[in-house]
Amino acid sequence: EKAKRSSHWPLRSFRRHTMCDQGSPNQVLREAGMFYPTLEYGVGRTVTKGEDFHAERAREAVPLPGSRPGEARDAKVDGEEEGDRPPPALSTFSYFGVFDGHGGKGSAQFCAETLLDLVVQEHLAAGGDHGKGWTEESSREDELSGLSPEERACLGAQESFVSGLPDSLDAAFRRADGDWKSRDLPSGTTATVAVVSGWELVCASVGDSCAYFHTGRQLLQVSGNHRIEEDKATGKVLVTDEVERVRRDGGSVGRAEIEGKAVGPLRIWPGGLAMTRTIGDRVAGDVSSSTPEVRHLTMPRSGGRLILASDGLWDAVTPKQAFSLAKGTPAGKAAQKLCRASVKALGKRDDITVVVVDVAEPERAVRRDPDAPCGPEPKQHFVRCVSPGARAGQSDKQRLSGEKWRLWNAYAFAGACRHLRQEQERAETMEREAEQARLAELEAEAEAE
Repeated sequence: EKAKRSSHWPLRSFRRHTMCDQGSPNQVLREAGMFYPTLEYGVGRTVTKGEDFHAERAREAVPLPGSRPGEARDAKVDGEEEGDRPPPALSTFSYFGVFDGHGGKGSAQFCAETLLDLVVQEHLAAGGDHGKGWTEESSREDELSGLSPEERACLGAQESFVSGLPDSLDAAFRRADGDWKSRDLPSGTTATVAVVSGWELVCASVGDSCAYFHTGRQLLQVSGNHRIEEDKATGKVLVTDEVERVRRDGGSVGRAEIEGKAVGPLRIWPGGLAMTRTIGDRVAGDVSSSTPEVRHLTMPRSGGRLILASDGLWDAVTPKQAFSLAKGTPAGKAAQKLCRASVKALGKRDDITVVVVDVAEPERAVRRDPDAPCGPEPKQHFVRCVSPGARAGQSDKQRLSGEKWRLWNAYAFAGACRHLRQEQERAETMEREAEQARLAELEAEAEAE
């Protein structure tokens, strides 16, 4: 069934209003090639069953939570002229997703077409609680004191969006699951989505379509993997937290039986799924969870490469092999190359979908002062689990990374704003001097005549 978009503040409403971003500090910085990374991406597909889908949206924009499309732009203070109003604060982001369906393509197609709209709706419904107070934090007030109100608003909008993404993604996944199940249709899907906003990467996933990020030094898994693990020596199920949850919810884990003999991979029952979390799969009931695992990475300013793919790729190559095969190849060709490598290894036995995203340093990046209060950029980067129900279990390193990302982000943004302002002032000074020289030359010519 062709999925229909929700009419309650869908993303297309915001596309019509991305023009509000014109002239705002974040748009000026982007056009000047400062602060914001540049993204290039490509998609590779090998279709066997036709149950894989993908989604990619670049340079979308959303306002602060609690606002509506055009609300900030249309609000007018008495006595204020149209040109006096600053552009509204919008957070810009890019979105990428892979959805590997099973039992039919309906659920995967539905999620590919509607999940981002649901994320935006949840972001707006937050009512402004996301990231509240961060732009006034005393520990960085000295650095922010040089920012204009418009620049502060743009920084606050991005921080609000990123800090609220775990809750927005969690709610959107569960809503998508409920919406699909309410249609009383079969099929289910994995869902792995990555959102890039500024230098922050937030990834949410259910199922075994995994995502990895390579910084050039480190290979980091930025998604969960909810395939049931087994002891390679004995073939028995490894009792993980996920397996314990399945059993608490009344399910069991085991292999399918044919004529009394156990065959195939480990599965959860009821449902017979080879993974513990999916969207859809009404037959599995509450045993299959739609609650995503959400992870957050502050990407290095040197950039890196992100690969999202269905299990058609990861069953054929390891993450290390995938990045090695695609090294030095542009994103689009890299995705196609990985698909060919998978087919060569395992044949066309499954759908294969690969999304490759290259995150690059801006052309005129402003280096951060290593003596700044936030400290130098770390050599090692940590992926934090930021799922709403799992934040209490973070390690000290993860917690420290979470506390610092806003500071690093603020100092980089403020530094870029100052640098751009200085360039503009130098350009204006040179223009004034040139104009004065021209006038002096004209006066000299007049006197000579």
